[in-house]
Amino acid sequence: MMRDQFPSQTKRTADPRAAVLTNAEKRLAIDFSRSFWSAFPDARVEPVDMIGADDRVAVRLRLKGTHRGEIMGVPPSGNQIDVEQITIFKLDGEGRCVERWVRVDELSFLQQIGAMPAPAAASA
Repeated sequence: MMRDQFPSQTKRTADPRAAVLTNAEKRLAIDFSRSFWSAFPDARVEPVDMIGADDRVAVRLRLKGTHRGEIMGVPPSGNQIDVEQITIFKLDGEGRCVERWVRVDELSFLQQIGAMPAPAAASA
């Protein structure tokens, strides 16, 4: 699944702050998204699991790509990333997303691009 295959039907998120985001905050989110896809031009999203019940769908994804551009002040490392994400969607009666909850393994992401040190290997 590539970035342009994501549905653009999300009406709101479960984050109570989402309803009161300023235009500047919205712009920051858009800018980060653009910088991410620019820094990882070969990024791809691979579904791992999908479970549905009632009006909810849970999806576990893996985000993979090559760090080829600056992101968050971190210069391109050439490192491959493989980051897990879990998203839960709440759907309306027509199957459109009306709420979503997203959790990304941000620590692993930062370690993989070299922004944070990886944990030391355990000694035997």
